[in-house]
Amino acid sequence: MKCLRHILTGEVIRVTENEAQAIRAADPLEPKCWQFCPKHKWKVTVRQSVIGLSLSFCIKDIIEGRVELEKVEKIITGTFFTDRDMFHTGLKVNYCRTYWRHDPERAHKIAMDLWDAGKIDQPRSRGESPPDMFNGHWR
Repeated sequence: MKCLRHILTGEVIRVTENEAQAIRAADPLEPKCWQFCPKHKWKVTVRQSVIGLSLSFCIKDIIEGRVELEKVEKIITGTFFTDRDMFHTGLKVNYCRTYWRHDPERAHKIAMDLWDAGKIDQPRSRGESPPDMFNGHWR
């Protein structure tokens, strides 16, 4: 992660605790977009991209406007779909009717676009464990 000032000028932005609280309140990815330094107080950091750890929760965050689609590097899922057709069917039968029922068509399109862009990673398809979401579903 790089701080906002570093991106713009090569330095670090430092904010007061009140400013930090206001900015954190507006940031759905908090606290992962923050670093604390005892010497310099809070430093604002800006994610260039995010990695999701749950297909259902991450797509829901995107359609509800909490996370910008353009910032999604990839979504690592616990799913195990073997091909695009199986992914499409699985979304329609399961995800669109439950997790994304408020805007199923938009959610389906976003998920399919991510699949087509190679941004859906399924560790189980390689015999690996699915991601741990103990600390949230965005990194």
